[in-house]
Amino acid sequence: MGGAEKVLINYINYFNTFHRKEFNVELFLISYEGKLLVELNENIKISYLYKGNDTLNKKNPLERFLYKIYRKIISFLFIKFPILYNVFFSKYINYNYNFIFVQDLYWFSKTNLGKKKYLWIQNNLNKVADSKRFKNQAFTSNIDKLIAISDGIYNDLITRLKIKPELVLKCNNPIDSARIRSLSEEEFVPYFNELYLVSMGRLVNQKGFDLLLKSLALLKENKVNVKLVIIGGGEDYNKLLDLAESLNLIVGVDFVITGLMTNPYPIIKNSTIFVCSSRFDGLSTSINEAMCLNIPIVSTPCDYGPKEIICDNLYGIISSDISAKSLMISIKEMLESDQMLNRYANASMSRSLHFDIMNVGKILINSL
Repeated sequence: MGGAEKVLINYINYFNTFHRKEFNVELFLISYEGKLLVELNENIKISYLYKGNDTLNKKNPLERFLYKIYRKIISFLFIKFPILYNVFFSKYINYNYNFIFVQDLYWFSKTNLGKKKYLWIQNNLNKVADSKRFKNQAFTSNIDKLIAISDGIYNDLITRLKIKPELVLKCNNPIDSARIRSLSEEEFVPYFNELYLVSMGRLVNQKGFDLLLKSLALLKENKVNVKLVIIGGGEDYNKLLDLAESLNLIVGVDFVITGLMTNPYPIIKNSTIFVCSSRFDGLSTSINEAMCLNIPIVSTPCDYGPKEIICDNLYGIISSDISAKSLMISIKEMLESDQMLNRYANASMSRSLHFDIMNVGKILINSL
């Protein structure tokens, strides 16, 4: 349900819809699972190593245990011996292009699948958990081109990692604006009948939702009456609930964590401000999605994407630093100015056109 998965589906559907005569697109998954699978065009072929957790939940305890062991063994073997891909998925060897979408799977590039291999870099490689893998150029040894989704990632690749510029393509992640706007029209039961902020992403430290909750508490201290909806799920759910309780945000029901949602767009469309509280990021698909719904943006100045999207406060507000206090100040400034809210709502729509799949898709097509 993450931003990278949404982007992947946007590209697949774009190629399949508008370039079907030129490209035969198939999707290979390590694990066949995820709520976003329903968003794929029906005629997309899918291959995978093993089925996902949805399948495990339907089995009895013994079957679940044995299947988990099977998955671990299969994963280990394919990671340690990438040649197995060539053996079991030999049909892909003669495909013209192989797009490897998640940087954590860079070892997949060691295979011979695809005549040309493109590795998508979705995040700040200096911050991800397995960053040690990217401190040398070994991961590019079997790659024809790396795709950087933001200026920050592009500059990091060619300066810090010393990758030749001709090997790197700058291509922002796209959004499907028409689809998002259509989905945003669906009816929903609002969580709050008053002003509310909204944010979206995995509940992990990178996304800074702890900072966002602290900024909400500071807004309350400053007599700013606003609620908060966080759209997402993840490992920090209980930590965030504990933090909210310690900040006295539970008693008055000042915020809601929705969990994973296939259609979050009605909630975003009816919000007052979209807030990105990330500590680091690649680009921020969620900001671009909110922008195409005319929602004003407030973001931390995290590396890399938000600053590039917002362009020195031209299309939103960037807080002075990555902290709860500065985030609170920026949110408060925008909430207290109807003129600013209207200005940045219009600016959001204008900026979102740059990231629409019909524009970004052409960049990728022209690079092939």
